[in-house]
Amino acid sequence: MIRQTVVLLLPSYLGGVIMFESFMREAAKLQYEYTKLMRRQKITKQAICDLCIPFRDKYHLKDATVLGIARKEKDLSDIIRIFDTEVGL
Repeated sequence: MIRQTVVLLLPSYLGGVIMFESFMREAAKLQYEYTKLMRRQKITKQAICDLCIPFRDKYHLKDATVLGIARKEKDLSDIIRIFDTEVGL
């Protein structure tokens, strides 16, 4: 006998999943763009601000938190914790 499980996603839960996915994709892009700046040796305060401020403002994070994500000072578990505690729904 094969059992089938039906999972109902409530709109609020589905919105949270989409928001989490968006947050993680943008965090990865932030890290990638920061690494590109470092490789080009074009790291200036203005370049860092131009890169980090939109992410900070969108997710209402602190400057130090965003910079830690960009510099890869935060590992995956830290980034997930940041989403859960500071961004979350």
